[in-house]
Formats: sequence, C-alpha cells, structure tokens
Amino acid sequence: MIFWADATRSVKKVSIEALLSLLPAEAQLRAKRYRQPLDAHQFVLGRLLLGYALQQEGRALRELQDLQYEAAGKPYLKGDAAFSIAHSRGVVACAWARTGPLGLDVEVPRSIDRQHFRHCFTDLEWAAIQADASLTTFYHYWTAKEAVLKAQGWGLGHLQAVQIEAQQGVSLEGTISQLAWHAFALGAARACLCTAQPMVPPVIQAVELEALLHLGA
Repeated sequence: MIFWADATRSVKKVSIEALLSLLPAEAQLRAKRYRQPLDAHQFVLGRLLLGYALQQEGRALRELQDLQYEAAGKPYLKGDAAFSIAHSRGVVACAWARTGPLGLDVEVPRSIDRQHFRHCFTDLEWAAIQADASLTTFYHYWTAKEAVLKAQGWGLGHLQAVQIEAQQGVSLEGTISQLAWHAFALGAARACLCTAQPMVPPVIQAVELEALLHLGA
C-alpha cells in the first residue's frame, strides 16, 4: 500500500509548528534541522503518512515514538512490518507492507545534464538512457535503482552494483536476486517500488492534509 500527499499544499495551508505538534519529540527535533519550509514539511508529512498507515492497519499512532535507526540512518519499526518514505519537490509518499524488504523512490522530473550521472549506471542501463532523447528512461532507471538500494539498506555508493533487468527483475553484484520492481506515476512524480513479494501494481491512496491533521483525534 502506498499513501501520498502534497507538501506544497501543506506549506500554504498550515504552519510547520502545527504539524510538529502531531509528532513525537524525537521527530520534532529532526524536522527542525531543515532550513527550507518545503523540506521540513516533506519530512513531517512523511512521518504523518507513516502514522496514517499504522492507523489503517489498526495499530497505535504512538508507535511513531518507537522508531529505530540502522547504522546508515534508515528508520524501521520493531517486528515484521516494513515501510519506506520518499519525497521529491513536494510529492511525499510512504509505502507500507506487513513484511519486508521494501524500498520506494519518488522523483519529480527536472532538467538535468545526464552526463553527470554516468557513473551511477551500468553499461547496459546507460546505453538505454542514451538512446532516449527525453529523460523518461533516465528516471525509469534512477527511481528503480534507488528503490532497490532502499530495500537492500544500501547507500548510493552501491548504485553500480544494482542492474535493473527487464520484466521487473533485479541483479545485485551480477547475480539475479529475488527482488522485483514496479514503476508507476504518483502525481507529477515518477515512482518505483521494490519488494521481495510477488509484484503486483500497488494500491495507491492520496491522503488529504485534513486527514493527517486529525490523526489520533
């Protein structure tokens, strides 16, 4: 299940202080590190979408207080449930599953010099990117690779170790893995979900800001 929201709307409609009041103290401190309003709103909405997912599963919102962090900084919940939060230029999303691994990436396309990213792709991926005059193929591979990295708990230094295959396949360090990917649109964004579960189109729900403001009410 994927829940998503529009942070550009929250910036216009509600103060960051009002949103912070809905989060545990630890998350409030993390949010205050962001200097740009949109960045802070994206972080907070990501956590609120996780809270929304918890409630949809019949779990308690207070579980947000129990987030743990891996050495690389990736947050997780105790138990089998998995989640992945991503955001880009106002589009914020949270993927939720009862078991992991799980990785989500979201990117709102923008004009870039693709040559700066050559080192991020394998030769096969780069050939496909170069054959497309638009940036469609670039973002297809980029979001898929990022989603795989998140599912694996790997950092960006492992981009070359991930090969995106046809028919939703993934190779890791030259070996076909059990991971699978699914690409889709999310508002203005290109998105990709990676999981080890049988891949079917994910259920996507847009969550209104008002619903997030009334979490726990």
